[in-house]
Amino acid sequence: TAGGIFGGLYGYLVQLYLKAIGFDSRAIGLLAMANILCCMILSIPFGLLGDRFGRRNSMLLGCVSIFASVMLLLAFREFPFLLVSFILLGVGNSSFNVLLQPLYASHFEGEEMDKAFGVMGFVSLASNALGSLLGYIPPALMSFQGLSLAEAYWATIAWSSLSLYIALAALLMVRPDKPTGRSFNRGLESKGILYRFSLLNILIGLAAGMFIELATYFLSVKFKVESPSIGMLYFSTSISGALANMAVPQVSRRLGTSGGITAGLILVLPLHLSVAVAPTFPIAAASYIARTSVMNITMTLLSSLMMRMTVDRERAKVNSFISLVSMASRGLGTAFGGTLM
Repeated sequence: TAGGIFGGLYGYLVQLYLKAIGFDSRAIGLLAMANILCCMILSIPFGLLGDRFGRRNSMLLGCVSIFASVMLLLAFREFPFLLVSFILLGVGNSSFNVLLQPLYASHFEGEEMDKAFGVMGFVSLASNALGSLLGYIPPALMSFQGLSLAEAYWATIAWSSLSLYIALAALLMVRPDKPTGRSFNRGLESKGILYRFSLLNILIGLAAGMFIELATYFLSVKFKVESPSIGMLYFSTSISGALANMAVPQVSRRLGTSGGITAGLILVLPLHLSVAVAPTFPIAAASYIARTSVMNITMTLLSSLMMRMTVDRERAKVNSFISLVSMASRGLGTAFGGTLM
């Protein structure tokens, strides 16, 4: 929860802070690219590290990297230091993207995993939504403390970074998983699962990248809306998605895990299309919220099924490769979608 609150705020506030201290879109784009590339490059290495030395132990490295990244951002305004900051952020993001689900799954078995992943999705989205609301703090600091825009953003990031200590303490309290102690061999018992889920995630990533990554731009251009409307849409989407995740156990019991995934993928297509053809912003927003909620349930069930079918000692390794192909396909989809738009 602490990490989700910080991530919900930091994810968009850092770009506004960089803009306020004088960086243009090109520089901000390069910094964001450094984070993404580092996250992709380290996906498989973190999977190997997690399976050999323990997922919790490897995630501690990621947590320290994120903390160091934020400290560099707060201490320096020169581009080279900020570049190192975003590279370290990529290290931390990669560790959590790859290892959090396998570590979480190691504490559950069988059908209870659907319920556990539903709760995890709810907590993640709810804490992100709460973090996004903290964006009202900078204007308050400017009004009541007389800070400049850049100073208000800096102070908000600095104070919110204290939540990283809570996240680190919570991670230390998690019972360590047992490392396999194996060498980094190429053999995989879960090859079939890896190939099938990779293909499915590639298709989902391409579709999501073509539109979801550019949804802000699309909605703003088509309906002439700006940050207040877009911000409220994303807040509503997070709340709706969090509540939808609580329905995962019911969907699983009624339709089965595979049936729920299939039904979700079928239902999401008309919702996806309705966003594109909606005549007004409220209709597009309602379709977008519904589409995201259905997709959250689908992806939660998909993650649960993958973890359940994968041999425990190989979960981090398999998840690392799937994370890599998912990010790559999402990036390709974004480039293609931008060209189409």
